[in-house]
Amino acid sequence: MALVMVEISHDDSPEKIKGREAYAASAKTVALWVCAAVAFGIGVGFKDGVGKATEFFSGYLLEQSLSVDNLFVFVLVFNYFKVPLMCQNRVLSYGVAGAVVLRLTLILLGTATLERFEVVNLFLASVLLYSSIKLFSSEEYDTDLSDNFIVKTCQRFIPVTSTYDVNRFFTFQDGVRKVSC
Repeated sequence: MALVMVEISHDDSPEKIKGREAYAASAKTVALWVCAAVAFGIGVGFKDGVGKATEFFSGYLLEQSLSVDNLFVFVLVFNYFKVPLMCQNRVLSYGVAGAVVLRLTLILLGTATLERFEVVNLFLASVLLYSSIKLFSSEEYDTDLSDNFIVKTCQRFIPVTSTYDVNRFFTFQDGVRKVSC
């Protein structure tokens, strides 16, 4: 049996050690879920054939790439609204729950619309094409969301405060119920 000694340098503060432990735990969790998805895909391959397994892995990779894209959106939104670090988990939880409800609603409405009106496909394709051209033609990276249509629309219909109420997502200000941000 070998004795392993770990030397902690004077630079390693408890915060850095705790951060490394959290990072290691996160990496293990991600590895576990990726291995579970790979095992599931292999199981699909054995049961239903390579074609179905390929479809699963294609969908899995697409969903993972969209998840990475969502991370950038979260960072932009948290930076713009100056969400304190201690509130980010709660705000993210509300955002994910809202996204699940909205995604389900839009999928159901979109499916029904596309089945009834095929011309909607052309409209959506043109919106996607226009957005792609606009995205690739723009060379500047603008992170100021104050002129964003969605932000302005939400601020028009959803009353918000200018400061955070750390204990509450909704708070009362001047007798009016507002979103704390």
